[in-house]
Amino acid sequence: MFCSLEEDAFTTLNFAFWSGPTWTNTVNVIGPTNFMGRLSSTARQIFKKPPFDAGPNTGAAAGGGVPANTILSSTPTWTEVELSQVGNVLTWKMNNTLILQYFNTNAFTAPYTNGTIMLGYNDPWDDIGNNTAGSGEACVIYDNVRVVTISPPTIITHPSNIVAAAGTTTNLSVVASTVTGVTNYQWLRNGTNIVGATNATLSFSPLALAHFGGNYSVAVNDGAYTTWSANATVLPPAAGLVINTQPTSRAALVGSTLTPAFSVIATTASGRTNYQWFTNSPTGLILNRTNVNDGFNTSLTSSVVNLTIAAQPAITNSLSGSTLSLSFPTEIGPAYVVEWKGALTNGAWNQLVTNTGTGSPLTVPDSTLTDAQRYYRVRMQ
Repeated sequence: MFCSLEEDAFTTLNFAFWSGPTWTNTVNVIGPTNFMGRLSSTARQIFKKPPFDAGPNTGAAAGGGVPANTILSSTPTWTEVELSQVGNVLTWKMNNTLILQYFNTNAFTAPYTNGTIMLGYNDPWDDIGNNTAGSGEACVIYDNVRVVTISPPTIITHPSNIVAAAGTTTNLSVVASTVTGVTNYQWLRNGTNIVGATNATLSFSPLALAHFGGNYSVAVNDGAYTTWSANATVLPPAAGLVINTQPTSRAALVGSTLTPAFSVIATTASGRTNYQWFTNSPTGLILNRTNVNDGFNTSLTSSVVNLTIAAQPAITNSLSGSTLSLSFPTEIGPAYVVEWKGALTNGAWNQLVTNTGTGSPLTVPDSTLTDAQRYYRVRMQ
């Protein structure tokens, strides 16, 4: 890995981290690939007049910034540069001010734990020298080079995953030690600082839906160096996801509007209940089911239910004294309206009773004392 400070008028990476894979320029100078950079215009509080180059620059006057050292300078302007690694975090400081910091994970999976330290020649650019494009003559004036083992904060106990229901009180905690006597904490969620979370304990009182999900970690700083904890998660208990009432198969009339067609009752421990219904056919016999989840745990799947076309019921009757009993099968879903006429030539049918289908036979009584004769029918709706 290389750190470069390139301060001519043309660069877009005044401060940069470089590593593999390598590439070769037009004059066969092999260079590394950039993976993080910063412009000097963002560092004016550190170096007052960037660009810092004293020249010469090809096609441009000297930058005249500070520091502005040439290879012939008898009075160089000194800058204290520190490059450190704590765990997988690489930090570059100049004059004890953070320049770049890189979490050495994901695309760059192997931590830099050993290798050769080089000062001066490390790139394929013609920053100082004979102005031949691509010749690669970068350099640095250095003194008092030290390679030391630092003692960053040590995390003794990392935060542990939490499984708890919304509305309860819980917390994440860390136990750390430092050699400086200074111990500062900053909790993060998904790499972003949590405002005001600067203690060894991160409390959730009470735990809410917004707290679930993501990765929680804590940065421990001793005034000079920072150590990051392992990630911890906050999730609702999977056992809290329950389907209390399963959907029920039903029948319906062609062309009818079903609101709702099916229903399910579920509870979760997160405070969030998501539903997704599925069907296997747009027409004819339809099989339906739903997935229920709390937004974090594996979904539960309901029982499979059928939607069928309601069948016209056949009526049977029996007479006991002056009471006529009408019986017919029902299906869950439709409403069954029993109607009568004194004569088939009469205009409108008269409603006797309306019942919702239950899936079981239904018996409707009527008196024979009112009319000499009646005709009956069952209409579904």
